[in-house]
Amino acid sequence: MCAPDDAQWEWSAFWRSDQPRSCRSEAGDDAANALDGRWRRFLRKLDDGARLLDLATGNGILAHLAATESGLRDTGFDVVAVDAANIDPANFVTSAATLLRKVRFHAETRLEELPFADSEFDAVVSQYGIEYSDTSRSVGEAIRVLRPGGSLCFLVHASDGELAERCSLQLRQAQSLLDSGLFEAFNDMLREIVAAESGSSSSDFAAAQSSIQGVGSLVAKLEAGFASDSNQSLTDRVLAAVRELPALRKTSDPDALYAMLANIQFLLKAQARRLSAMQNAALSEQQAARLCGELQSLTGADVQLERAMNGEAGQCVGFWIDGSKPV
Repeated sequence: MCAPDDAQWEWSAFWRSDQPRSCRSEAGDDAANALDGRWRRFLRKLDDGARLLDLATGNGILAHLAATESGLRDTGFDVVAVDAANIDPANFVTSAATLLRKVRFHAETRLEELPFADSEFDAVVSQYGIEYSDTSRSVGEAIRVLRPGGSLCFLVHASDGELAERCSLQLRQAQSLLDSGLFEAFNDMLREIVAAESGSSSSDFAAAQSSIQGVGSLVAKLEAGFASDSNQSLTDRVLAAVRELPALRKTSDPDALYAMLANIQFLLKAQARRLSAMQNAALSEQQAARLCGELQSLTGADVQLERAMNGEAGQCVGFWIDGSKPV
């Protein structure tokens, strides 16, 4: 679990896993491949020796892509990445650790107060990140650290897009699980089972049997409530995780089981907060256009707005915002 004084604890918890991107499960591989292709075209335009800043990097999926493209050149470019959460991608994303160690990550760094000099970077990018910040301040910071002639490209959530729809569904599911009493019931059931197995009282056995039946009924009711949902990946994962716990009592100390259950509940709370933040951060087309206008007023340059689409599926997964800082 994360430190109680971590203002970004839900994100710190999420990124302390072997999870490269926050939206792959929501968007699917087709969307991820389409987005990566667009990013590669942007990255290939950078000059050798360029310096790139990735805002709200998370576990460094975009920074990793940049490091990959850099490694294809005789003289690559420098990749720096920041996030407000307590991140450490090279130690958690094992499949990409080698390249992630080439990126200079700055954890617990707010986009509204970047610790870099004016005009320090040749490109500033963000994938599903800058919209979570106070854009009235972070956009100005992004422009400040970008050199004249430098490029910027942001991919932001769309409030009417596929990701936002999936986010709304999973937020409802997460909140239903948290409000259902599931974790409290499982905790009581585990204690009743442990008591029954460690003693010989018929009342302890009866209490355990009653608790098991009650939890079974609760789980069945929850599953029936989620049955018509278009996607049940979140609920399936949570229910599978708690169902495994009783079988682990043969090999695990009871206190370890209670801690496992508490951790599952904690991670679900973090997921709910993350989904809520995503819902609040998503931009309508009008809001995205206003953000473009703000960038134009700060740079004096033409800033383009374009819908990001989910490959051949033709569903919107966000907005591309890109432009440059005048020389």
